[in-house]
Amino acid sequence: MFDSAPPGVTSCSSSPVVVSSVDYSGTYPAAQALTDDECDGSTVGGGQNYWLSPNHGSGWHGAYFELDLGCVRIVEAVKMRNINHRDGNRFVDLLFFYYTTLRTYTRYVASGLLFRATDSFRLFGQLSRFPGTWQLLITDTLPTSLVCSDIPYVIFRLEKAVTIRYLRFVVVTYRVNGGGLQYLQVLP
Repeated sequence: MFDSAPPGVTSCSSSPVVVSSVDYSGTYPAAQALTDDECDGSTVGGGQNYWLSPNHGSGWHGAYFELDLGCVRIVEAVKMRNINHRDGNRFVDLLFFYYTTLRTYTRYVASGLLFRATDSFRLFGQLSRFPGTWQLLITDTLPTSLVCSDIPYVIFRLEKAVTIRYLRFVVVTYRVNGGGLQYLQVLP
């Protein structure tokens, strides 16, 4: 691509960090999606190794996390893996949703006991944190499965490379109770 970095783009030795997020709880922070660990596993500190959005949260302010890439980077693609957060003890919720919303009941049946996963998302990027204009980079969906090992890593290639420092992942639609993400990696 370049023999040397273009003006303003530096070689970055630091890892991305979460600078803002809306999380389900402290057990499922957005920072966990930056480490490629065993699918839906626990961390040493007792938390989980994936991010969950709040209950029924979606959109720009309701279900997102924002990353500082550590320096200005040229980004051509992003690698992601969805979650399959399950709860086998939620039959009361199933009956409740059956009586209140046929659409939600249909989603339960279609997904078995898959209670959280991201369906569709948007990814934005920008050069500076404040003030800034976010540029839409990707709008797409993430595959999921009831079997965690069957959830693929997906590489989303941008139409053209962008020069950014900040990245914002936003859940647009989700499975049943909320969205989440197992892994996100920015690719040069």
